[in-house]
Formats: sequence, C-alpha cells, structure tokens
Amino acid sequence: MAKKSTLKKSKFTPLNTCIFIVLLLYATIMVVLIGWALMTSFKAQSDFRVNIIGLPKEWKWNYSFVFEKFKYPVMDAVVGRYEVGVGRMFINTILYAGGCAITQTLTPCLVAYCCARYRYKMSNVIPYIVITVMSLSIAGSLPSEMKMAMYFGFYDQIWGMWMMKMNFLGTYFLVFLSTFRGIPKALDEAARIDGAGDFTIMVKIILPTVVPTILTIMLLNFIGFWNDYTVPIVYLPSYPTISQGLQYMVATNINDLATVPMRMTASMIVLLPILTLFIIFQKRLVGNITFGAVKG
Repeated sequence: MAKKSTLKKSKFTPLNTCIFIVLLLYATIMVVLIGWALMTSFKAQSDFRVNIIGLPKEWKWNYSFVFEKFKYPVMDAVVGRYEVGVGRMFINTILYAGGCAITQTLTPCLVAYCCARYRYKMSNVIPYIVITVMSLSIAGSLPSEMKMAMYFGFYDQIWGMWMMKMNFLGTYFLVFLSTFRGIPKALDEAARIDGAGDFTIMVKIILPTVVPTILTIMLLNFIGFWNDYTVPIVYLPSYPTISQGLQYMVATNINDLATVPMRMTASMIVLLPILTLFIIFQKRLVGNITFGAVKG
C-alpha cells in the first residue's frame, strides 16, 4: 500500500503541474485561434471590418468562391503561363506528401533493421554517422542539391522527390534502431531453426511487431510534407502543392482573394484534411513512438 501511495503522489510533482499548465495554455490558444479562423472564414469582408472577433452577422459560404478562384500561376518554357486549381494542387500534395512519407519512413527503417539485427563492420559506425550529420549545418547545400537533382533527372518530378527523400539520416533512424534492438534475438534464432531465411524473418516476424511505430512515423512524415511549401517551390515548379498555393495567396494582393476572410477560408481548406487525420490517429501519434516490450 505504501508503494502505491508513493506512485500516486509522484505523479503530481510541481514540475508536472507546471508542464500541464503550459501545455493546457498552449492547447487553449491553438483551439481559440483555429475557432477564430473558422468563424472568420464565414464572414464577408465588410462584416469582418466591423466585427473582427464575434460571430458572423450574416454567414457567407466563401468556400465555393475560393475553390473557384484559388489558383497558382505556373510558368512553363513550352506551354507558357497557366494556372493550377485547388483540385490539382490537392492531387500534387497527396502524391508529394504520400510518396515522400513512404520513402523517408521505410529507408531508415530498413537501414536501422540491418544495423540492429546483424553484426558487421559498419553496424556500429552508421549510427555515429547519422548523429554526426544531424549535428552539422546544412546552410549552403542547396546549390549542390539542385545541381545533383538536375543531373539525375529528379528536378521538377514528383517521383524525383521520392528518390531524394530516400535517406536514413535523421531522428527516426535512431527511433527505429532502438526499437529493433529491443526485440529479443531469440525470435530470429527460433525462426532459423524452423527453416526461415533472412528475408522471411524480416518480413513475417520482425517488421509486423513494429507496424505501429512504422505507421506513426509515416503519419508524422506525411503531416510534415503536407505543410511543407519551401521544397516544392524550389524543386517542383510545375507541381504546386496546396501549402504552396496558400503561401502564394497570403503573399499576393492582386485578386479578390486578398482579404482576411478569404485567406482564412483557404487556410481552413488546407488545415481541415490534416486536422481530421490528426484527430483520427491522435492516440497513435502520442502513444506509439515508444515500442512495447515483446512478451516471451
């Protein structure tokens, strides 16, 4: 009973209380801001000027207008100037974010698997290489990356971005490495006794045990690529994404969309899909990065 009471008391330390208050305040601010943006998206510009904070006096459906007028200009050497609409930007975003999330999740997963489950000269060196690269500054590397992308044919190709994101350098490699090292080697030995080969052990025994971690990291990568607009601006000039279109809409003031209600409407169009995805998978996002112990 004494141990149980000690555990209960330890949960309510001053540090935990301060962290809880800070996180609660942060969450409240975010909810209030999203709620304000949602309300503003249903206002007319004249209503917004006199009623910035309150509910709309007359609810206006700005979404159909934004879907029709929200376009991103693209310059092509052959075709010339043309505009890309919201539907095409969503398709580009799904292809870009989905493909890059898959390659940037599976690549560190497989490399970490080889380092954790096999013993060879580089198995202990690769983690140190990853940590070293993570600590180095990447300032000034854009020109060389651009030149390599053009040389290999990756530039202005969505599949080229998938290939460029196929690397194992990053925090998620360390997460996968720790996860695979936590799996008992007895599973491999038992499978080998039953006649299973290396590929069978990886695909049918080890990887299924870490599927929650793989899906969680893939989802985090997808959210990051969905919100990314800097890389598509540089490497995908012919395939604008929805975040790239939103950045252009916020920066420009030459059309009917250059008002706060219209910009909030466009922000909601970009936010709602990823917010829905986050709400559906929130338990996986906050709970599955750590790997549970394998029961014997």
